[in-house]
Amino acid sequence: MDPALRFALLGQVRAWRDGVELDLGSRQQRAMLAVLLLREGRPVPVEEVAHELWGTDVPRGAAGTVRTYAYRLRRILGGGSLGPITSAGGGYTLPVDPLAVDVGLFRHHLHAARAARRGGDLSAAAAGLRAGLALWQGAPLSGAVGPGFDAHRVRLEQMRSAAVVDELAVSIELGCHVEAASELSALVSRHPLRERLWELLILALHRSGRRAEALEAYRDVRRLLQDELGLEPGTGLRELHARILADAAPATTAAARAAGPVYAPTPAQLPADSADFVGRSGEITWITERLLCPDGPALVGITGFTGMGKTALATHVAQAVRRHFPDGQLFARLSLPGQPPVDPGEILGGFLAAFGISRDRLPATTCERSALWRTLLTERRILVVLDDADSSEQVLPLLPAAPSSAVIVTSWRRMMDLPGLRSVAVGPLGTGDALTLLGRLAGHERVRAEPAAAHRIVAECSAQPLACGSRPPGCWRGRGRPCARCTSRSATTSRPRSCSTRTAGPRSCGSRGR
Repeated sequence: MDPALRFALLGQVRAWRDGVELDLGSRQQRAMLAVLLLREGRPVPVEEVAHELWGTDVPRGAAGTVRTYAYRLRRILGGGSLGPITSAGGGYTLPVDPLAVDVGLFRHHLHAARAARRGGDLSAAAAGLRAGLALWQGAPLSGAVGPGFDAHRVRLEQMRSAAVVDELAVSIELGCHVEAASELSALVSRHPLRERLWELLILALHRSGRRAEALEAYRDVRRLLQDELGLEPGTGLRELHARILADAAPATTAAARAAGPVYAPTPAQLPADSADFVGRSGEITWITERLLCPDGPALVGITGFTGMGKTALATHVAQAVRRHFPDGQLFARLSLPGQPPVDPGEILGGFLAAFGISRDRLPATTCERSALWRTLLTERRILVVLDDADSSEQVLPLLPAAPSSAVIVTSWRRMMDLPGLRSVAVGPLGTGDALTLLGRLAGHERVRAEPAAAHRIVAECSAQPLACGSRPPGCWRGRGRPCARCTSRSATTSRPRSCSTRTAGPRSCGSRGR
């Protein structure tokens, strides 16, 4: 990319060449530039740009309009010659140095600050956080129109909120208790259900010598959480309260702890991984990188026809990364064989119950449950697996807004209208992986002894994981049965109906699942 170019998204969408601001044209033209910059050099198909700009109400001729915007932006960014926007795979890409965009520079400062804090250099951490926050010039993506930008704005605002909290925490560690307490008092008024803000406020008050006010603040937040959510304060608040009580009146701490409530266990709902899982190394790496991206919340889709192993892949990756989500892992199947799609309100009821919300305190409507769900997860790091989703409308109420959470959605189709979704499509296994799966099912010695028959079974199953695991049960009984006995048995057994219909139930687990 041209090093003379610089871009801003943390406020108005703007661009500069050699320090001179450029006129980016109409609001939608600016919005297209924002779409390309948010993709950070990845190709963006024309239809995806159109969806970001117009949502589901894409006008006729939208593709031509997008191409016109791209041409104009090329001329503007190129200073008369063609700029850095290039055509790629039916769409456009803008290769960009992350530090030439204020969002990338913001992340750079945050990462440096957090590394400095881990290394014990609090002054450097504070300087980095303040430098990052100084880049903000108002509401992000101002001037960019289009329904797709709301989710991007929420994500960026969550990143800023997390940085503000980090900066206040470092300020307290550096001894700036009075200043931090003043700012935190204003923040808890605007965000009364964010426990981390209350925790920092109580800590700042206590270290400022205002112990009575700190204890009163704890009583306020405890009462608020009980009234609004039916919950007791989290571990951080409870432990801080106990330390303050111990400092103020040691004799009362045992009674205070004994009077404490019973807390719900951390949800751990993921299905077991399969010992038969094989292959998919590229997809595993791609999904893992996105789930653990620090700029969340991460939303990853796994798409493909029935029988390709979508559920098995989601479960395998989720089990591998679960330690990164210590506040809980949840799993829900959104479609069941022969039944209508599961109502998201019902799923939310189960999720909320897993975090200790009693059934008699659940809100009545799906919208209210979704709002409570997002509020409950504000400062938690959780992983959610939504299996066999039917539509975006079913998924949207289930998505957490917390930047530290992640979601995996499996579906037979890609849901392009889910904000922030990044999808990977899974197809049949490679021949080598399919033979490995066959060896685990039938015995590797049988596969090695009859390579032609083994290859014929894989070919009859089109290397689909579910089909390979759906040979007639007698095929795999007895290590002495030849593989050739399991080939070409009938049209229905060589290509199971479940491989080509959406209504198929979960025939097996692991790499042979849906």
